[in-house]
Amino acid sequence: MEPVALLVPAYNCQQQLDSTIAELPTDLPLAVLIVDDGSVLPLVLPAAAPCHRVRMIRNAENLGVHGALREGINLLHAEGFSFVARLDCGDNALSCRFGLQQAFLDAHPEVAVVGTACDIVDDWGRHLYLLRPPVDDANIRRQILLRTCLAHTSVMMRLSAVIEVGNYRGVYPLAEDLDLFLRLLGSYRAANLPQVLTRFAISSDGTSARHRYQQLRSTLRLQVSHARPGSIADWAGIAKTLAHCVVPRSITESAKSFLRAPRLEGSGSQ
Repeated sequence: MEPVALLVPAYNCQQQLDSTIAELPTDLPLAVLIVDDGSVLPLVLPAAAPCHRVRMIRNAENLGVHGALREGINLLHAEGFSFVARLDCGDNALSCRFGLQQAFLDAHPEVAVVGTACDIVDDWGRHLYLLRPPVDDANIRRQILLRTCLAHTSVMMRLSAVIEVGNYRGVYPLAEDLDLFLRLLGSYRAANLPQVLTRFAISSDGTSARHRYQQLRSTLRLQVSHARPGSIADWAGIAKTLAHCVVPRSITESAKSFLRAPRLEGSGSQ
C-alpha cells in the first residue's frame, strides 16, 4: 500500500478537479481520495497518471469542508495510512513535493505537519506573488495567529496525530485548518519546506471569497481564544483580521501582490 494518501474535498468543481488530479507529480505513487461533498451534479472520477490510485466517495448531502475532510481522514486512518497530504481543487502540487514531505516527516518524528512555500496565482494561472511562511517550529508558533504559517493546501500530516487531537471539526467553520494546526501544535512540532512546491489559486469565486465574513469571524474567534497576553504578534493578528472585516478583499489581495512580489522574488525574504 502507498504510504501517502492525498485527500481532496470537492464540491461542484469538475473542471478544477480534473486539472488538479491530471497534473499531480509522478515521483511518488499516491492513494488519492476525493470526497464529493454532495455536488449538485455528481462529480466524475478524473483521469490520473498510472502510478496513482484514485477513488472517490460521495456524500448524500453537503457537509461542508470540515465534514468532508473529517470523513476522509477517518477512512484513511482506518485503512492504515501513515501520512495524509492535502490539496484543494484548482491548486497544483509541483514536482517532488510529496516525496520531499514524506522524507522530512520520516526524518523528524516530532513533526506532525509540514507545509511548503507557495506560488500564488489568479483564476487564469497568472503569478501574483510568492508565499514563504516560516520554516521552523519556533517562528511558526510565534506567528501562527498573525499570518498564514501553514498553507492548508500545501501540508502533509501524520494521520495518527490528526486523529489523536480530534480530527477536523466544525467548531470554527471555514477556519477548520487553523483550528487543527493549533491543536497539533499543542503536542507536536510543525515545519515548512522552503521550496515552492505548491501552486495555490486565489479564486474570485472560491469558498474563501463567497463566505469571507464567516471565515473571518471564525478566525477572529480562534485568535482571541488562543492569544497570548504578552505576544505582540498575536494581538497584531487580531487587529489584522478586524481590518480585513472592513477592507474589501480585492484591496487586500492587491496589496499583497504589490508588497510581496518584488521582495520575495528578488531576495527570497519573508
